[in-house]
Amino acid sequence: MSSALVLGNLIGRLRAGAHIASGLTLSMIGQQALYNFVFSGPGQEILFRGLILSAISRWKGAVLAVVISSVLFGIMHARMGIAYVFWTAVIGGFYGYVAYKTGNVVGPMLIHGLYNFLFDFLLTS
Repeated sequence: MSSALVLGNLIGRLRAGAHIASGLTLSMIGQQALYNFVFSGPGQEILFRGLILSAISRWKGAVLAVVISSVLFGIMHARMGIAYVFWTAVIGGFYGYVAYKTGNVVGPMLIHGLYNFLFDFLLTS
């Protein structure tokens, strides 16, 4: 499900004229891939889906846990604007649902890392 969101977003952005950012070196791409797939995506998923979602779901149930962890995830991205807060909260809901249903955060970690790498670094409009 999360993969479909990333793929749909990728197709939509490519159709709208997105392209690979100019001036990138192999070193820059490698550094960003390492950052996004080792630190950024996994770090946020461990915090929001691993710790927060798990703790709240034991305390108040799965539905409220997904909602709260997703809203907090969205708020964490407030520097990007209110529309981005909403969008990341929705994506966080999908990540939370997948993590809760599978009992595993590895899938959301990988998809989150891929999303950040593609849309926050590699592609520009």
